[in-house]
This record gives sequence, C-alpha cells and structure tokens, in this order.
Amino acid sequence: MSGQSNSGLRSGQATDPASERDEGPPACAAGEPVAAAGWATAEGNGVVQTPNIADEVRAFIRDNLLFGEELAFGDDESFLEEGIIDSTGILELVHFLEERYGFYIEDEELTPENLDSISRLVKYVGGKCGHPAVVK
Repeated sequence: MSGQSNSGLRSGQATDPASERDEGPPACAAGEPVAAAGWATAEGNGVVQTPNIADEVRAFIRDNLLFGEELAFGDDESFLEEGIIDSTGILELVHFLEERYGFYIEDEELTPENLDSISRLVKYVGGKCGHPAVVK
C-alpha cells in the first residue's frame, strides 16, 4: 500500500482524470501557463479571468446531486452540515472537479477546509490552478 496516492475510497477512478475527458480543454491544468490552461488574461491589464467556479459547482450540484431540484444555499454554508451533499456526493464532486479543472485531488486534500462550501471550493480550485479565485 505504501506509495499509493489513491485510497480505496476512490478505487476504480483513473489516476489521470484529464486522460478520460471527452469535452473541451480543462478550465485549468496545474503547472501550465495561464493561456495554455484556458485561463484568459485581459488585454493590457494582466488580470486573470477565471472560469466562474461557483456557478459551475452550483450547476453540478443541482443537476447531478440534487437531480435538478433548486435549493438555495449561501456560498459559506457547509455542504455536509446543511445536508446539501452527503459523503458519497462529496466523492462525486471531487471527480467533477478533477475532470473539469484538469488536476488530481490528493487524499490529504480531501478535507472540509477545501471542499465543504462554495467559497472553500473556489479558493481551493483557484489555488490548485495557481491563480487566486474569489466568490463574486
């Protein structure tokens, strides 16, 4: 078991999520320059235009975990404490993040500090992509 970064919780999942992506390029790919990773830089001012992570995560939760049901919740509300997502849903969310943003989430990164609210996810994804991201 030593040396493996993929726990039994995520067995069967590809170690390189980007290799299975059948849609366009990832919104971010760790270690790539801004332009190569699909993050646009505004003309002349050097401001990085990030994808709207909060909107994308909300849409994923609504469409895949709440089965289309509209549920209003704040950016700082805990997914688990508020019953928005259960532990299985968190694993589905992790898979979505890996697929959508083109990076791997290590087991030690599977913490509430990184994944348990919209605002925490936005900060975490921005950090993984090498760009600060903020919730609007």
